[in-house]
Amino acid sequence: MCRFSFLRFLGAGSILATLLWSMCSATAQPSDVFYEKDGWRGIVLGEQGAKTGCAARTELDQITIFPTGATDRMGFALAHFPTDKWVAIFDQPGGFRRHMRWEMELLVDGVSIHNGVAVVDRTGLAVLEPALPERTVAALAMGQQLEIVTARGRFFYSLRGSADAIDATTRCVAALQSPASAPSATQRDFRMLTEREASVLLSKILTSAGLESFKIDPPQANSNLVFFRLADGTRGLFHAATGNTQGADDFTGTVISRQSKFCHGDFMSGKRALPSTDGSVVRVVTTTCREGEGAVVTESTIIRRANGFLMELSQAFPVARDGTSTQQLSGGNKSALVDAALRAGE
Repeated sequence: MCRFSFLRFLGAGSILATLLWSMCSATAQPSDVFYEKDGWRGIVLGEQGAKTGCAARTELDQITIFPTGATDRMGFALAHFPTDKWVAIFDQPGGFRRHMRWEMELLVDGVSIHNGVAVVDRTGLAVLEPALPERTVAALAMGQQLEIVTARGRFFYSLRGSADAIDATTRCVAALQSPASAPSATQRDFRMLTEREASVLLSKILTSAGLESFKIDPPQANSNLVFFRLADGTRGLFHAATGNTQGADDFTGTVISRQSKFCHGDFMSGKRALPSTDGSVVRVVTTTCREGEGAVVTESTIIRRANGFLMELSQAFPVARDGTSTQQLSGGNKSALVDAALRAGE
């Protein structure tokens, strides 16, 4: 298990982490690695024999973000803890010079999502303060391109694989909190549709629902999640599985838990059952995360057919303090989308 020290940042109200990542990435035991795909590696973190969190790390292909960067590689990690905090960490071989600090802005697909200061701790890691809020983590999961702005300029990186890595990290922390309730993949006999297969099914659903001018992100290798954007700018994701899948109500709990992990404000959730004529179980989950002057509403439609085919179609849109949103689907479109999904799963 990778060992790392904790620091309590004044005013943060929660424990954030710093870790000797260069050492961890080189010496992690197989049992510590919970995820490895698309250039991301997930490692269980620990201190004094106790499992304390999970982190996903990838390497950046440009190393001049910071004025002192002078090595042939640099790492970027997203660490997650049972306190529900997400922390962004940068590393390089030999570490950064202690006590250095750099202002930094993060943008995803051209939209600013976070401003902070990268502070080098006593281990030589640059930890971005403050911790990442829900909207930032969600944007990193659903976006295509990350832009990092520092005093050295603007640097662009692909977010390929970030959604699966973030989801795996969330599940890793959930498993640490309740190991007995987190069955391994070998205990569940099901198959996730590939992103290419799911893209075809999603296109059929959206077209059948009468939604025009939608855009489905290009498929990526070794991924099961499909991301899309509707004409009004609403972002969404879709995935599906066949075989011995979770029951609809159990999966509803999984979705609510996943959304709550991303929310660092006031979180509310609700679900309702919709009727079907073919024996399918349909649940609609609505979650709201209120932070500051606004909120993010996510609506997830979950359908499980009698043969075990399970799908989730989620849409997220911002809502102003007064509850208005130009991106929220009308009731008619919602009904059409559910009907189209039911027909597509046949």
